[in-house]
Amino acid sequence: GFATAPYDAEGIPRRRNVLVDRGILRGFLHSLYTATLTGTEPTGNSERRSFRNLPTSGTTNFFMERGDVLLQDLLKAEEEVLLVIDLMGLHTVDPVSGEFSLGASGVLYRRGKPVHAVRGVTVAGNVLELWNKIVAVGSDLKFYGSVGSPSVLVAEVTVGGN
Repeated sequence: GFATAPYDAEGIPRRRNVLVDRGILRGFLHSLYTATLTGTEPTGNSERRSFRNLPTSGTTNFFMERGDVLLQDLLKAEEEVLLVIDLMGLHTVDPVSGEFSLGASGVLYRRGKPVHAVRGVTVAGNVLELWNKIVAVGSDLKFYGSVGSPSVLVAEVTVGGN
């Protein structure tokens, strides 16, 4: 991927790290410091924002594995589907509780057909609960820099606005 490198900021060889597998937490990302604190091995995920900063744990080529459902089939899977094209304010997700309320835009689909564009709505919920509401995962994995995701069909997300 875009952020591939042989070693992390502390000289530890990078490797593939699975954090969540089929909804079950399987691992954590560690620098030398956090690995020492927790009595585990570093995972090759140390990064340094600049020479002024100490290394911290971070992500590279962070993504959800693609599923096997085509996007057009995801859009037909429910009576009404909001295809979110853009989320604004991701930095405002509460890192402790997981609560979020984000601006969104996209396209509303009914029975698999586009009805109209949607702008200025709010999508709200909890990140931890969102994992349990995943209905299907698309086959269309796309990367935006070093972060990637396929389309994901999620049930029961709160959407507000006109």
